[in-house]
Parts: sequence; C-alpha cells; structure tokens
Amino acid sequence: MKGSDFLKNSPVVEFLRDGSATLKKVQSPINGELTVKWDMLSGYQIMGGGLWQVGGPVETVWKGGIKEFTKRNVLIENALILGVGGGTTAKLIREHWPNAKIVGVDIDPLIIKLGEEYLGLKKLDVELIVADAFEWTQKNKKKFDVICIDTYVGDSFPPQFASSEFLESVKKSLNKDGVAIFNRIFESSQRKASDGFLKSLKEVFGTVKEVYPSHELLNVLFVCS
Repeated sequence: MKGSDFLKNSPVVEFLRDGSATLKKVQSPINGELTVKWDMLSGYQIMGGGLWQVGGPVETVWKGGIKEFTKRNVLIENALILGVGGGTTAKLIREHWPNAKIVGVDIDPLIIKLGEEYLGLKKLDVELIVADAFEWTQKNKKKFDVICIDTYVGDSFPPQFASSEFLESVKKSLNKDGVAIFNRIFESSQRKASDGFLKSLKEVFGTVKEVYPSHELLNVLFVCS
C-alpha cells in the first residue's frame, strides 16, 4: 500500500476528519459487510446492510423499549433476545436487572464474535445460541418475563417473523405477565408493512402499545402483553 493510500485509510485520519474511526470490516454470508466503528459519542458500533446493527442508534431505540417496560415495575428473572447481535439489548437488560438469566439467539455467529471482541458481550453472562430464531422458537419450551425481538437482516425484515406462527410461538414463550417487544422500521418505504405487522400483533396479543423511542429515528417498538 502506498503511503498516501495508508494515510487516506488510516483510522486516525478518519477520526480527525469525521469524528469516527473504522476498526474492522468483515464479510458475513448472512448480513453482508459488517463494519466496526468507534466514535467519542456512541463508542463501539457495528454497521451491516446499510444500517446500524449494534450500538449507537440501536441502543437509543432499545433504551426506549426498556424504559417503557420498567414502568411496570416487574422483576425480570428470565429474558430472551431474538436477534442478540453484538449485545446492545443484553447490555441494557443487564444494567436494569443484574441478576436476570439472559438467553440470546442469533443466526449470524460473526456478529456475535464481533460483539464479544469489541462490545464486551462475553462479560454480560448471556447464554448465546447460534440458530435461526424462527426455528428456535418453534422448539422452545422455556418461559420468559421479557422477550426482545430484533430480527432484521440489514434493512430487511424476513417475512417469517411477521407470520402468525412465529407470533404465536413468541406468545407461548412468555410467562403469565410477560411482555414481548418488537422493533420495526416505519420509514415511508416500510410503513405499510409495519402497519400490517401491528394488525397481526393485535390479533395475537391482548394489548399492543406503540412506542417511538426518538423523533430522529424511524423506528417503532411494539410492546405486547
């Protein structure tokens, strides 16, 4: 690599120019290119498929969901994360309920590895399972107090996770007073799909509340009980 090319691609130069630094790029057969970045405001983040998958805006979204759930003042003993990624949601759950048993399922072992390497996922004491979340829930026999569902692949929401079969399996995995929280993008190109998903949720769950974590982010969390 030429000296000029090295400087052009240097994390230090990038940080001085953009306020962030690219630390690693890897190719995932599931999520495509995954990029690990760091900046002073949001710390470590992972981008895949053109969207932040871990950290940064993802943390802002899930903070909104966890905040809504804490209003119920319920003790969380068992938590399930479908689409655990690099551990953003697991970190928030651990902060609020330090003694909870957390199970995290993700189909992409590479994003889990990056979470362990850069975001402290190993320290969160999460039972990590590499599996398809749809298939895993069909076989699951355990019950959970809270289930967080974030099963996007890049900016795509696989259709099986909007099926009544999947929603029923999530409902059956909840304890009596348990809550399921679904993350969806509702920008203009996905608004129709998001509205249809809300209708499906209302057909399965008794109560569905819409939570908009930030005016700056085009995400909605559906809190279902």
